Formats: sequence, C-alpha cells, structure tokens
Amino acid sequence: MRLVCAAALFLALPLSASAQWSPSLSKAEADGKAKRRPVLILVWTKGDPASDRLEKEIWSVEPVKTVLRSFTGVKVEKSAIAEAKTWVAVPRWKSQGEGEAAVPEIRIIHPWGTELARFPLKDATAADLGAKLKAETDAWEERQAPIRLDARALELALRGQEKDPIHEAVNKVIAHREPWTIPIVAAALYQSSVKIRATVIPELRRIDAEDGLWAILKWLDDEATQAGCNIGWEEVARANDIRTLPQIKDGILNNSVCAVIRVKAIGQFKDKSNIPFLIDLFPRVGLPKAEPGKPEPRSLHDDIAASLQKLTGQSFGKDYNRWKEWWKSAGPQFEFPK
Repeated sequence: MRLVCAAALFLALPLSASAQWSPSLSKAEADGKAKRRPVLILVWTKGDPASDRLEKEIWSVEPVKTVLRSFTGVKVEKSAIAEAKTWVAVPRWKSQGEGEAAVPEIRIIHPWGTELARFPLKDATAADLGAKLKAETDAWEERQAPIRLDARALELALRGQEKDPIHEAVNKVIAHREPWTIPIVAAALYQSSVKIRATVIPELRRIDAEDGLWAILKWLDDEATQAGCNIGWEEVARANDIRTLPQIKDGILNNSVCAVIRVKAIGQFKDKSNIPFLIDLFPRVGLPKAEPGKPEPRSLHDDIAASLQKLTGQSFGKDYNRWKEWWKSAGPQFEFPK
C-alpha cells in the first residue's frame, strides 16, 4: 500500500521532531486513545527542498486531508530515526480492560509519501525499532538512486527549448513507474508540445491514479485552453471521479473542443445540480448556421441533450424551453432513474 498523501496530516505537527518530540508524541497518544486510529510516522528531513515543495503543492490538497483523517500522525526527523530514545515514547495504546495494544502497528512514511514498512509495536524494543527503520529507509533510498538521476536529467532538459531531449528524458522517468516522480513528469505538460502532452497525460494516472489525476487537473486549471487540453479532459473523464465535477463545470465553454468532452463527462455523474447546469448551457451556446438543402450540422446542443437524456431519462432533444419547463415542475421531487 502506498500513501503518497500521508503527509498532509502532519502539517499541524512540529517541523523538528528531534527538537520537540515529546509534545508531538503526547498529542498523538491522546488522539490515539480517543479515536483508536493507526499511527503514521513521517520520516522527514528538515529544510529539504523536495519535502518543502511537496508539503505546499500536494499534501495540502483537500482530498488528501480526507484520507489522512483515518490516521494519527507523528513526525520524525531522519537524523533521529536510528536513535533508540526517539522510539522509547512511541504510544502503545491499550483499550481499557483489554490489555493488548489497540493499535498494533505503525506505518513508516518517507517524505515522498511511499510506505516503507509496517512494524508491530508489541515486543519491539526501541533499539530494534530504530535500527530496522533506518535500514528500511536507507535501502529504499538506495533503490531510488538511478531514478533520481533520470529525474534530474529531465529537470535539466526542461530548462532548455529542445523538445526531443525533453521527450526522451520524460519517457525514461515514466518507465520507472515511481509515484514520487509525478511532479517532475507533470512539469513537462507546460512545454508547448502536443507530442509531449500526449505522452505524459495518460502515463500520469498509470504511475499513480490519484496523484496523476490531480496533476492533470492542476495543469488544466493553469492552462485550460492550451493545445492538448482535450487529451487532459479525456483522461479526467476516464477517471470518472465525482470529486473532479466542480472543475469539469468551471469555464466549460472556454474551449469548444474540450467543451464536448466535458459535457459528456457530466452525464456520468448522478448529481442533481448537473441537470439545471446543463439546461442553462443551451442559450449560452450558439448554433451553427445551417446551409440550405443540407442536414443541420451537429453542435454542442446535441451533446448537452444527450447528457440530459442519460441523466434524466427524458427526451426533449435540443428544446431549451421544454427542458426548462420540465425541470421547473419536476426538479423538486426528481429522482434519478434506476
């Protein structure tokens, strides 16, 4: 199990666990006794640029915070991880009258968010625990060495203007399938190359479905009308994640090509607010000019009507007034068809 979002919970905790370890553990112990939540221990390097950047850019995202509410968090400086005194005070919470630890294990989280190990608290000495944790951390970091080299090469390539070296470098990093590389891989989206974007966008969610999705959404938010935005919205639609709905709706008519994809995506989500939203799009979208003797050209009105029919089971075509009148009477008691 990988918990890349794990660190957001620690934002309220002291940055230096080695300096303020006791207060941090006291808070965690009280929280654990009250809520019986598993412990998440973040191995942190104070002042590390990567840790600082991820704390600001990723760990503060609201969906991440929601995941982390299931855990009690304790922050540990990497420099203190091997010291037995660090682990002497690890909470070993017991349920009243049960005698056994209510929370039998801790999970060790690296600054990048990778879960390195789980350790049982029962019968583990502080010295053993510290030694095991340091060994796990060092082994994981050693395995990352070649990945860091490729990530660094990509970072350098992104400073230049040549697209082929960027494309080659990004493919090397993608091949590692390592979740912590998502920020540097996603940075390639900001290059003015549809070829690079077409490579990166599908791979972000293959590297990590959750973080890859939010990286795509961030790029779409920053550069909503750029070439390749249709590829981004297609990937968002494939994710079929209702948390993306507000962003799918926001500025939906900014790009006509992407608007079609986004309107179709809205039809996937049974949210009542989608129905009046789609109906109100009709008058905002111009109809293409029909040529005498030729069929009426397809327009976004057709896609709006199709999504409305999918959501409601009603068939009023592109007739805005009929949709509006129907929703005025049916809306208050409306339930989605089975």
